[in-house]
Amino acid sequence: MKDGFNYQGGEVELSGGSFKQHSGTAEFGANNGEFGIYAAGRVLDEDGWRFFAHDRIRQFYSAGSAHLDGLTFDLTYTHADNGLYGPGAVPVQSLALDSRNVFTGPQANLNRLDFVTADASYSVAKDLAVQGVVYYRDYRQFVSNGNSTNYTACTTNTDAGFLCQADGATPLTNAAGQELPD
Repeated sequence: MKDGFNYQGGEVELSGGSFKQHSGTAEFGANNGEFGIYAAGRVLDEDGWRFFAHDRIRQFYSAGSAHLDGLTFDLTYTHADNGLYGPGAVPVQSLALDSRNVFTGPQANLNRLDFVTADASYSVAKDLAVQGVVYYRDYRQFVSNGNSTNYTACTTNTDAGFLCQADGATPLTNAAGQELPD
C-alpha cells in the first residue's frame, strides 16, 4: 500500500460521462525523512441506464508512518461506504417497450467497511527483525434481492422442514436426490 515514503506529491482527477456518471479521485503523500503521511479518496455516482440502477461509491485510505533508526511503524485507516444497485434480467418483451425497464427489484448491495491496521518492524541486527501487526476490521453488508420464487415450506408431516413446489406437498431435491431444507 502507498504511504508518504513511497509516494510524494499530489494528484486530483475528475471525470464524467453518460447516465449522469461523475467521479473524482485524489491522493497526497509527503514525508520529512522520519515521518510520512498519505491520504487518498475516491467518489463515484451514476444513475445507470436502467431504472433503479444507480451506484454510489465512497472510499478513503490514509497512512501515517514513522521510519526511525531501525524502527518502522505504519498506522493505516480504510473506509468504504458503497451502494450498488443492479437490477436483474428482464424479458425481452419488456425491454422492447423501454430499454430502461426493470422486471424485479430491488437489487441492492450495500457495503460498509472500517479497517484500522498498525504494523511495526524493528531491526535487531543486520539479518534479524522483529515484526508485528494488529488490526481491527468492521465490515457490514446488506443485500436485498427482489427476485421471488413460487417455492414454499412443505406442509406434509413427512416433509416438514423441507422446501416444496407451490402446492406445499411436492418436495424439491438436489442433483443427488436429497430433499432441500426450507
